[in-house]
Amino acid sequence: MQGYPGVSLVDASGAQVGPAAAQTGQATPLVTLPAGQSTTATFRQTNPGVLNCTPVPVQGFRVYPPGQTASVIATASNLGTCPNSTQESPQISPVGTSA
Repeated sequence: MQGYPGVSLVDASGAQVGPAAAQTGQATPLVTLPAGQSTTATFRQTNPGVLNCTPVPVQGFRVYPPGQTASVIATASNLGTCPNSTQESPQISPVGTSA
């Protein structure tokens, strides 16, 4: 596997909230996974508290593995975003990187 996952925040109905995460521009390592194993990618967004907005609660992430068209929803708790902020979009790193 190699590349960037597609990642966006979603509400309880699975609808996207705000823009999809932008790619960080890092090199994309080749990740070889044995059956049943996983890898990571780092999602970053500015803390809504510093954006001078009222955060919108979200229920998790919609994730498309690199090069795939089928997605999965990963739930998360206590997560919010400022979908109309022009100050900073969320970012995603390539799979197999820690930052």
